[in-house]
Amino acid sequence: MDRLAQVPQDQLAQELEAEFRSYMQQVMEAVNAAPDGRLIEASEVQVNDLMNRFKTQVYQRALQARIDASETAAAKSPAAFSPYRRR
Repeated sequence: MDRLAQVPQDQLAQELEAEFRSYMQQVMEAVNAAPDGRLIEASEVQVNDLMNRFKTQVYQRALQARIDASETAAAKSPAAFSPYRRR
């Protein structure tokens, strides 16, 4: 198998910027909703769940971006062998 194409390092951040902002808003909502004196107890599980979902989404998108870049590069490169080429 050929090597997979590389993806620019800033591409993922650009693609996930809106999702990141949404997750951070949800984190602050969870912390702000926690009653005084129970900040950690009332928000930690919800925040951990949010961050785990975001972590999974980031990793899946990074993997998919590399696969997509490789498929795009393969589609653009000429075939090494053409059965229709005359000798």
